[in-house]
Amino acid sequence: MEAKTPIIHNVAIAARPEWTRRLHGEPSLVELLEDPILGQLMQRDGVSRASLDILIQSQRSRLCLAA
Repeated sequence: MEAKTPIIHNVAIAARPEWTRRLHGEPSLVELLEDPILGQLMQRDGVSRASLDILIQSQRSRLCLAA
């Protein structure tokens, strides 16, 4: 039987081995937001952490999800 190619969401874990494995290999939101590469991308794109936090909270409220 031929080995399956890993699906794309596992690439993040391979790139950032310090991330804790979660369901389907996804890092937690806190781990993502503390990542220095994401910080550089946000700075490049003019996105502040505060505005991203507001967006996440508003969408969680809209979708009736717990924080």
